[in-house]
Amino acid sequence: MATSRSDSIDVVSAANGNGSAKLFIGGLSYDTTDASLTRYFESYGNVASAVVLRDPSTLRSRGFGFVTFIDANSASDVLEVQMHTIDGRKVEAKFAVPRYRNIQK
Repeated sequence: MATSRSDSIDVVSAANGNGSAKLFIGGLSYDTTDASLTRYFESYGNVASAVVLRDPSTLRSRGFGFVTFIDANSASDVLEVQMHTIDGRKVEAKFAVPRYRNIQK
């Protein structure tokens, strides 16, 4: 797998201090569970955690989640694939950006 300099920078900037990397997964089916999210992404590498975000009052999926890989290169491999389909829905995967980085001063 060939990686460009910008891909390497993305992996480094998205990696946590321990070398893991967290991805945002958007467009999930309301039927997707933590377990099905884990099962899908395990084919790319060791998954440290996979969480579907849910509304606290209804417990219904909010349609997105996060997957953290033990190795940042596994997360990069996910992003090389243009289209992912989980539970019959095409989903978007991108590096997660911590909220504090989104705050503009």
